[in-house]
Amino acid sequence: MAAENVKPDYALGGDPVLDEFMRRRNADVEAAFLLRHLRAGSSLVDAGCGQGTITAGFAAVLSPGEVVGFDQQESHLQHGRKLAAERGLTNLSFESGDIYDPPLSGQRFFDAAYANAVLSHLRDPIAALQALKKLLKPRGLVGIRDRGGEFLATGAESNAPTRILSILEDTIDATSQNPYGSKLLGPNLARLASEVGLEVLELDAVWDIRPAKFAVSVLSGIISGPVRLRAIDLGLTTDEEASAILAATQRWAEDPGAMFFCPWFTIVARTV
Repeated sequence: MAAENVKPDYALGGDPVLDEFMRRRNADVEAAFLLRHLRAGSSLVDAGCGQGTITAGFAAVLSPGEVVGFDQQESHLQHGRKLAAERGLTNLSFESGDIYDPPLSGQRFFDAAYANAVLSHLRDPIAALQALKKLLKPRGLVGIRDRGGEFLATGAESNAPTRILSILEDTIDATSQNPYGSKLLGPNLARLASEVGLEVLELDAVWDIRPAKFAVSVLSGIISGPVRLRAIDLGLTTDEEASAILAATQRWAEDPGAMFFCPWFTIVARTV
């Protein structure tokens, strides 16, 4: 685990490869399902905002509406603040906070709340949704995007990249002890929303499809860095297996027809 202080149910804190991957995300892709329900002037809170790139996208579209991102890792917040300054987003701010006990509770009431790939990392996703609900105005919107199902790949040695993601998911699940697990959280978003008294407006599931040459740097980084060490410590893989699937994944990426498929589930719900 990195020296940076992060909650024990988050497995990926301090991994530079995954931080770099987060910096590639943007609201046009990861948050389009929620943006179409919002308008300029709407206020929004982004829970577990990571590097702040999606949050900045919200701020640009919703201006002059207030947008606040919070996260438990200070390095993420610093990147988000730098991004806001570079883009001149005066309606955007970042605060340190825990999704179970958000820093904004009782202070502000937002038109919308968003969480991307957050609930699957949590031991108690119900408590997290209840906390987000308390931040919203009456009939405020909640947009959740998270993983579920199996990763797929095509091309020679395609079992190697999917094995890397299986190790990643098992590491996350062993750390978080999420009651649904990485493969079932997404398909259960409607159930979770209903349990906290949210009205479900929209459900969807999509494949994020990438060529192997795009995915290989992230996959190789996962099986070379902190996740590899945590997975070995947890008995989920061995050093020998990790080295073998790293080499096979790099060969996989040389196949010009190799593709990578990641399933994502989204939900838009509202307070009643």
